[in-house]
Amino acid sequence: MQFDSFTAFVDMGGYGVYIWAVYGLSLVVMIANIVLPRRAMKHIQLRQQALIARDNLTAKNSDSDEEK
Repeated sequence: MQFDSFTAFVDMGGYGVYIWAVYGLSLVVMIANIVLPRRAMKHIQLRQQALIARDNLTAKNSDSDEEK
């Protein structure tokens, strides 16, 4: 399909609004599929680090109590 001008290309024979909306929605979904798992992984890693730090602190306190 050939277009006479950029405006004709954007208009897509009167269906441009629908076509570009679908392209935009697809782009949003693809970006969300990249960003959301990364954010979730970061949150999980931070939570695991906090749990490890808490366990280490608890173990140190338990060891010091046994030495007394």
